[in-house]
Amino acid sequence: MGTARSVPTPPPNSAATAGTTLAQTLVAAVEDDPDAPAILSGDDELSYHDLETRSSRLARVLIARGCGPGAGVALRLDRGMEAVIATWAVLKTGAAVVPDTALPDDLEAKVGLTLGDPPTGTLDWLALDDPAVIAEIAAESPRPVTYAHRTRALTGTDPAFVGDQTLSYDDLAIAAAQLRDRDELTYESEIPYRGEPRSSAVVIELVAAGMVGAAVVLDTDEEVQADECVTG
Repeated sequence: MGTARSVPTPPPNSAATAGTTLAQTLVAAVEDDPDAPAILSGDDELSYHDLETRSSRLARVLIARGCGPGAGVALRLDRGMEAVIATWAVLKTGAAVVPDTALPDDLEAKVGLTLGDPPTGTLDWLALDDPAVIAEIAAESPRPVTYAHRTRALTGTDPAFVGDQTLSYDDLAIAAAQLRDRDELTYESEIPYRGEPRSSAVVIELVAAGMVGAAVVLDTDEEVQADECVTG
């Protein structure tokens, strides 16, 4: 299994910040150990290599539909591997992760990601278990998504999450780094996928795991109070 190639360095005139380079953390994790588990769910696991390639393919599908910085992608997904992959895919596009229950009026959202029968409404809902959508995603390149693929340049102040609170890309990077440092996370850590699935805390935890190449442990039976999660 080959590793992903290095992400090109942005041109000198671009304003690179911790937030604008956030999606590159997955590429670094793949380069360190492509076979390391990124997601653990019972007897199933997804490696960092597979998380990187699957999220890149989905990100390209979203970008082709106009998703990018300054826009939002609605997520109607419970805890599970698809939710983790979808979250990273949205972040790679530079768009904002938006729980389907919190669609704001001031943020353009054209596309939603779900499983099963798509809800009715104005959004272009992609059911990730629909054979046609699966085929469309599989046809995309698995190579890393870079700044050159986005609809426009990403800035650190662009929204990364809009829900129980609004986090910019820089806010998300800072919050994830704080969680990493507070809990002394390393590549050997296993981080429970805890809290309300549609909360900012969960997104922060997923990003913190990616920063160090740790494994996210899915356990839908575990209940953790929201105030136990880091929210930046």
